[in-house]
Amino acid sequence: MQNLLDRITLEPEICHGKPTIRGLRYPVELILQLLDSGMSIEEILEDYEDLEREDILASLMYASKLTEVKSIYKLDEIMQFAGIFNGETQNMSIKEIKANKVKRYLYK
Repeated sequence: MQNLLDRITLEPEICHGKPTIRGLRYPVELILQLLDSGMSIEEILEDYEDLEREDILASLMYASKLTEVKSIYKLDEIMQFAGIFNGETQNMSIKEIKANKVKRYLYK
């Protein structure tokens, strides 16, 4: 499992530091968008010959790891605080978030 995640690299000089596949200029974000658009793994591999099946699986695993949270209740509180519920949006700076002690939920 960890070997798959080793395929995801973060390098400041490649794709503005976004997670990419094996240091190539294929952001994980692109792979996820292609899958979301309905392309199959085989279709992606046909269109992007540099990629391997394991690269696609690594992208999915990376996205899965990003969504892991310790407590859905804490996430729920953060979303309410940020005004995400009821269609409200609230642009808050990092300083505002820290000042309102949301960081204690994010960094636990």
